[in-house]
Amino acid sequence: MRTVRIDNFSGNDHAYIAYLYTTVTGLPLPQCIHQLEEEVKVRRSQSSQSPQPRGLCFELWVPPKQGVPSDRPPVDGWKKSTKTFFEGLPKTEDEWHEKRESLHLSTADDILRTADFLTAVRRDNNGCSGAHAAEPTLQLALTAFGRNVGFNLASDGIRRLTARFLPLVFLATCCVAIHQGHPVESVDAAQIAFLKASRGTCDEGPKSLAKDRAAVRWLIGEMQRLFRRGLRHRAFELFLLAGRGMHFYKDDCPKDPKANAEFTALIPSWDVEPEIQASLPFFIPFFVMLHFGEGMVQYLTICEALELNILNQEDDFRRFQQTYASRKLVVYQLTVSCIQPPNRPRKLRKHAPK
Repeated sequence: MRTVRIDNFSGNDHAYIAYLYTTVTGLPLPQCIHQLEEEVKVRRSQSSQSPQPRGLCFELWVPPKQGVPSDRPPVDGWKKSTKTFFEGLPKTEDEWHEKRESLHLSTADDILRTADFLTAVRRDNNGCSGAHAAEPTLQLALTAFGRNVGFNLASDGIRRLTARFLPLVFLATCCVAIHQGHPVESVDAAQIAFLKASRGTCDEGPKSLAKDRAAVRWLIGEMQRLFRRGLRHRAFELFLLAGRGMHFYKDDCPKDPKANAEFTALIPSWDVEPEIQASLPFFIPFFVMLHFGEGMVQYLTICEALELNILNQEDDFRRFQQTYASRKLVVYQLTVSCIQPPNRPRKLRKHAPK
């Protein structure tokens, strides 16, 4: 960077300093030098009388803090990002009733219409319609399902909050497809089709798409934990009522076991009385099975893929399916006896020969 001097002075630095001093003070150079010498003598005499050591003194300037620092420990990031989620949770029976009323989930007809919305299949531009396509291959069904979910999510209307539950069902379906041996790249392609349909573009990479699938597995695990704590069918309905997008479960909810346990404990729990909502629970694996169709996958395979330890028997899905088909909801209660261990063969430990 070129330095521009006053009056285009062309001498060396020492001469330029002298020129500036005479220009500012208006004194001739010899008088300026004499004045500087006298000032140095005065400063030295003052410095010798002071107990402070001679030489340069540096003082560190610390800017003043705004307000009084808090003694409270720092709040975990997930607590800040989930604050509004917990504030919006129903904490009394009246609040549950109000929340259901606001989202049209309080009557039998409301529940059936919501289930219809979550299982609806919309034909895409190529004429595919999920499990009912002319060529019922897994990839066609998965891609058509993803587009359907994206279109519904992108639309406005009274079902917008309910539509945010659809991607959870779709991503759980993707998890099952991978468990069945479907190529991860093909599942990623279906997820990209969903994202493009919902927001018009997609720049997500394989790692981000895998995190989406991991987030829905975490959510299903959280539903099971809440079910065991006594929320029963409301453990599933709670996240439908919350109306949170996929990014909330992916980025905001804690995955660390210790923080996760604290997250679970913050959700209110109490004894749930029998009610019609229990006869058609919004359990994600049930809707995954409806979207797949029995020709493509067995319910026990879904249970294994999603690591279910509740409602993981064929009879559990059959009861749900029959109730949905009959269109007749009754006052019901999902009891703790519904919880059964995963239906997996036990591996025997091999001992080394003695």
